[in-house]
Amino acid sequence: DDLVRAEEQRKAPAPQKAKAAREKRGKADGGPDAGSGEGGRRAAALDLLMKTLDGMAEERGEDAKIFGSAIKSTLKRRDPGFDERYFGFRTFSDLLEAAQESGFIKLERDDKSGGYIVHRRAIPR
Repeated sequence: DDLVRAEEQRKAPAPQKAKAAREKRGKADGGPDAGSGEGGRRAAALDLLMKTLDGMAEERGEDAKIFGSAIKSTLKRRDPGFDERYFGFRTFSDLLEAAQESGFIKLERDDKSGGYIVHRRAIPR
C-alpha cells in the first residue's frame, strides 16, 4: 500500500507533490493543516503571508514599498508549490483582501501598476 502510494506520488505533477508535502507536514507537526479543513488552510495562508511580509519588511526596512506581487514571488521562491487556491482563495488578491479584512494589513492601490502596495498594521499591545 505504501509502495503504491509512493509510486503515485513520484509520478504526480509538481503542484500535487507540493500539496501532499504540505498536508503531510501539517498533520505531522500539528500545524493549521492538521485536519482542520478549509478554515485551517485559510489561517495557514494568512500566517505564511504575514511571515513573508515581516521578513521582507525586515530586509528592506520598515518604510519600503512592498507590492503584493513581490510577496507572492517571495512565497513561490520559498515554497515553489505555493498555490493560493489550495488555501481556499481564488486569487492572490483575494488572500491579500482577506488579510486586510482580518486587520493584519492595509492595502493601497498603486496607480502605475494597478496592483496592491501592502502595509503592515501595528498590533496593539
